[in-house]
Amino acid sequence: MKRFGALITATVALASGMAAYGQNENRQFTINGIVSNVPDSCTVLLWRENGAMLTRVGEAKVTGGRFTLTGEAQSDCETMSINSNDKGFPSSLTRIWVAPGETITIEGDGKLMPIWKVTSDIAQQQSYNKMNDAKMPEYKRYLELKADESELIQFLYGEKKGAQEYIKPTWAKIDSIRAISDPLDSIMDVKVADYMRTASVDEIWLDQLKSFATGVVMGWNKRLTRKTIDELYGRMSEEDKNTPDGKVIEQYLTIGKILEEGDDMIDGTLYDAEGKEHSLAEHKGKYILLDFWSAGCGPCIMSIPEAEEVAEEYADRLAIVSISSDPEEIWKKTLTSRNMKGYQWNQLNGENVGLYQKYGTTGIPHYVLINPEGKIQKKWSGYGKGSLKKAVSEQLKQK
Repeated sequence: MKRFGALITATVALASGMAAYGQNENRQFTINGIVSNVPDSCTVLLWRENGAMLTRVGEAKVTGGRFTLTGEAQSDCETMSINSNDKGFPSSLTRIWVAPGETITIEGDGKLMPIWKVTSDIAQQQSYNKMNDAKMPEYKRYLELKADESELIQFLYGEKKGAQEYIKPTWAKIDSIRAISDPLDSIMDVKVADYMRTASVDEIWLDQLKSFATGVVMGWNKRLTRKTIDELYGRMSEEDKNTPDGKVIEQYLTIGKILEEGDDMIDGTLYDAEGKEHSLAEHKGKYILLDFWSAGCGPCIMSIPEAEEVAEEYADRLAIVSISSDPEEIWKKTLTSRNMKGYQWNQLNGENVGLYQKYGTTGIPHYVLINPEGKIQKKWSGYGKGSLKKAVSEQLKQK
C-alpha cells in the first residue's frame, strides 16, 4: 500500500456458481469476444460488482482470436466488469451491462481492453460507450501508459519481489510514466464534464457525477472545480435528485467540513455483527483509534494481527474501533473467516455519506486517533509491517 494509495476494489476468490436465481436458462447472458493482436491463452476475467467489492465469477481463454463468457444475471440489468491480469494489459476494468437472455459482442484490436467496442441493446451500455468516446484520443494514450505501468509493477512485485536493488530505478520509471498520464487524466475529466453539460441525464450520467462529486468534495480530484459540480447538479430534475445516486450526490454537496487534526470528533450510529447499536462515545475518556478498512484491501487484512497486538498492549487507555465499509454479508463473512476480535463495527449505510467521509477517508487503511478530550490528534493512511505499532507508540508518548 505504501505507494499505491487506496485499494478501492477487491480481488475475491473465484465463485463456484453464478446462479442466484437457480439454473434458469432464461436468465443466462453471453459475452462473445472477437479480438485481434491478442495472443492465444490470454485470460479474460469476469467480475460481479457488490458494493465496492468485486467477486470473480468467470474466466475465458482467448483461442483463435475469440473468447466466450456466460453466466446467470442476478437482476434485469446488472453491471459487471472484465479485465486481464496478463502482461501488456492495463489494470483498468471494462464495464459491461448484462441482462437475462442478452448476447453482448466485444470486438477489439490489441490489449487496450477498456476501448474494445462493446455492442449491446442495453441502454446503459450505449450511454457508457458515448461517455468513453468523449475521452478520446487521450483515453487511448492513457491506457497505453497504464499498461506500461502495470508491467513495471508486475516486474517489481512479482518477478523481482524482494530484490531491493530494483525498487528505486523501477519506481523512477513508474513516476516518469505518471508524470505523463496524470495530465491526461485531467484532460479526460474536463472533456467528460463538458460532454455531461449537454448529454441526457440518465443512470450513467448520475453515476459519473457521483464519482466527480465524491472526488472534488473529498479533495482527491483536483482536476475539476466545485463550480463545475454545482453546474452539473443544476441540470438534475427533482426525479433525478430522488434516485439513490442523486441522494448521494446531494449528501456530498452538503457534507460540510471534512474533519482535520485538531477538530472535535463527531459520532454516529454503528452496528456490531449481531445488529446491536453502538457509538464512539462508549469509549469516552480513552484514546480512540478509528481503523477504516475493507475486506478487499490487502494492507487492511495484513494489519489485523498487529492491530490486535496494539489493542492488547494499550487496553487500559486505548480502544481500537474498526469500521468497515463493506456490505453486510461480506463484512460478516470476513469477521468470521478471519476470526477478527475487538470492536468490529459498520454503519451499514451503503453509499450514504457517514463517518468514512467526515473523517476524510480517501485511502485505506485509514487511521484517526482521537485523544481522551475528544479531539482528533492524528490522521494517517497506509500500512506496512510495524508501522501501526510505531505510530501509536509515538502518539501516546506525546501526552
